[in-house]
Amino acid sequence: MRKWLWLVMVFLLAGCGGEPAPVEVEPVAVAETVMTQPTETEPTTQPTTVPIETEPHLQPVEGYELTARHAFVYDVQEGNLRFALGDMDEKLYPASLTKLFTAWVALEWLDPKAWITCGEETAWIDPDSSRAWVTPGDTMTVERLIQGMMMQSGNDAAYAIAVAAGRTIGGEELSARKALGVFMEQVNRRAGELGLTGTHFVTPDGLHDYDHYTTANDLLRIALLVMEQPILRHYTGIAQASVMYENGEFYTYRSTNYLLQPESEFYTPDACGMKTGTTKAAGSCLVALFHNGERYILIGVLGCPQYEDRFRDARQLYALYGE
Repeated sequence: MRKWLWLVMVFLLAGCGGEPAPVEVEPVAVAETVMTQPTETEPTTQPTTVPIETEPHLQPVEGYELTARHAFVYDVQEGNLRFALGDMDEKLYPASLTKLFTAWVALEWLDPKAWITCGEETAWIDPDSSRAWVTPGDTMTVERLIQGMMMQSGNDAAYAIAVAAGRTIGGEELSARKALGVFMEQVNRRAGELGLTGTHFVTPDGLHDYDHYTTANDLLRIALLVMEQPILRHYTGIAQASVMYENGEFYTYRSTNYLLQPESEFYTPDACGMKTGTTKAAGSCLVALFHNGERYILIGVLGCPQYEDRFRDARQLYALYGE
C-alpha cells in the first residue's frame, strides 16, 4: 500500500496539469460544450488499483442536504474515505464517466502521437449527445481524440479511440464493428484483472444500457488510475483550449466540469481535474479532483437529479471534508 501511494505521489508532484499554450489564431467555429441528456498481444504494463481498505464513514452532511444518491470523499495521500453516502458497491450507471476507463485502457495500446483516420464509428453516436466534432475521414492524433473525450466529453472521439485500439489489439483488417467489440472485450477483461468486480461496460461512451454499469467503489479506483496517467491528468484539468484539426477547422474545447470554469458560479480554485457524466438513468454525475496545497482529494457525486446539482454537492463536500 505504502509503495503504491509513493508511486502516486511521484505523478502528483507534477501538479494537476495546466492549460497548454493557446493557439494564436482566432477560432472560426466554436464547439461549445452543452451537455445534453443523451437518448444516451498483452499490454506492457500491469498497473494495479489501490485497495479501498477503510469502511465508508456514513454520516449526514452538516447544514446541507446532498442531492446525490451516492457520494464519496477520498484522501489520496492517506488512502482512505473521509465520507461516503450510499453503498459503495451498489450497482449504478456511470454515463460519460465511462470515458475515463475507455481512455485509460486505450492508452495501454495506442501511442498518443499516432495518427488515426476516423471512420463510420464517429457517426454511431446519438445526435443529441456530447461531441468533439469528429467526422468520418478526419485524421488526428490519439492525443487530440483523448483531449476531445476528456474536455468536450465527445462520444464521437470515444468511438474513434475504441475502434483504433480494437484494431491494434485484433488486427488492422477488422471492420469498425468488430474492432469495437474487441476493444470492449478488452475493457471488461482489464476491469476484471484490476479487481473492478462491480464493473461491466458495453459502450465506450457510456450511453445507457442496462448491462453497462459500475459502482462508486470502482469509479474511485478508476479515478486513481487516471491520476497515474499523465495525459489523462492533463486533459481532465484544462478549462478551455483552442484546437486546430488536420482539415484546417478551429474549435474551442470547453471542459464540461464547471468547477474548472472561472466564469462559472461553481468555479473552485482548488479544483483541478476529472470528469462529468449525464444520462436520464444515471442522473447528473461528477468525479472531481481537488488540491488544497497539501493533499489531493477525490470527490464523487453520482445520481444527482439536476444538471448543476453535482457541482453544488461537490463544492459542499469539499468545503466540509477537503481540509
